[in-house]
Amino acid sequence: MASSAFLFAQLLFLLCVVLQPEISSGLKVVDMSGALVGTKCCKDKAQQYIQKAATESRTNRNTQSYCAVLFENAACDSCRRFISGWDTGIKEGKKTFGRLSRHRADAASVIVAPGCIFIGYDESDEDDDNKRTIASAIGRNDWVYKEFKELKNDIERVECHCGIDAANKLGKELDRFKRAKCKGNAMKYAASGLGGAALTGIASNVIKG
Repeated sequence: MASSAFLFAQLLFLLCVVLQPEISSGLKVVDMSGALVGTKCCKDKAQQYIQKAATESRTNRNTQSYCAVLFENAACDSCRRFISGWDTGIKEGKKTFGRLSRHRADAASVIVAPGCIFIGYDESDEDDDNKRTIASAIGRNDWVYKEFKELKNDIERVECHCGIDAANKLGKELDRFKRAKCKGNAMKYAASGLGGAALTGIASNVIKG
C-alpha cells in the first residue's frame, strides 16, 4: 500500500512538471479554482516573503524559501498600518504553535507558494484522525489563496511541503482517504479537508473545507 502511494506521488509530480505552463513574468495569487485573487495585500505579502527568504539566504546558505504565509484574517488582511491582523511565514516541515502563541487557533486564511502544499490541523498531536484543511499549489506557477471554513480560528499545527515532498504528501492524503474504513471517517475527511482531488493540466484542486 505504501509503495503504491509512493508511485502515485512520483507520477503526480512528473505529470505536473510536464504539463506546467511557461512561467509568467508577474507574481499572481489565485484561489483554489484558479481564479485571480484581486486583494493587493495577498500579492504584496507573497512578494515580501520571497524577498525575506532571499535576504536570509545571503547570511545562511541553508535557509529555505517560504512554503506558505498564514494570516489571522481573511483576504490576507495584514497590510494596514493600524487595526491589522498578523501574518507569519511557514517554511517546509512541521510546526506546532505553542499554547501561548498568538498564532494558535487564530488563523483565517493562507497563501501557498507555487509547487507546495499546506495542511492545517485542529489538534497539536500527530493523530491521523485529526481534522485537517489542505491548500494545494502543486503544478501551479502562481501562489494559491484559501480562506478556511470549518477550521477557521481552530488550527493548532501545520505542515508544508514543496516539490516531490508535496506530491508525496498529497499521495499519502489521497491514500488515507481511500482507506477510510467507515462512512463516519470518510465524512470527517470530506467535511474538514480531503473531500477529493482533481488533477487538471496545471493543478491539483484539493479540499472544500
